[in-house]
Amino acid sequence: MIGGAEAAQAFGPLVARIERAILSLGDVGRVHVSRWGDGGAHFHVWLMARPLGMLEAKNFMLPLWEDVLPNVTDEELREAAERIAVRL
Repeated sequence: MIGGAEAAQAFGPLVARIERAILSLGDVGRVHVSRWGDGGAHFHVWLMARPLGMLEAKNFMLPLWEDVLPNVTDEELREAAERIAVRL
């Protein structure tokens, strides 16, 4: 396990790689990076793709739209995850 300074140094490049992999899926306008947690010692980071052209989901609004956006099938989700994994 890497320590605090090493983890911090590796975090930025890792997030940038993940962002590029998600953007490579196409139809993604932006990748939002958020940190949410319960206030404990955990560090939860979420990377969420905003659909291309969906400007009403900018900034903090994207998580609020999650409930009304159409669900993707398990197959579509699996395919996207596999494409992202290949890019990483």
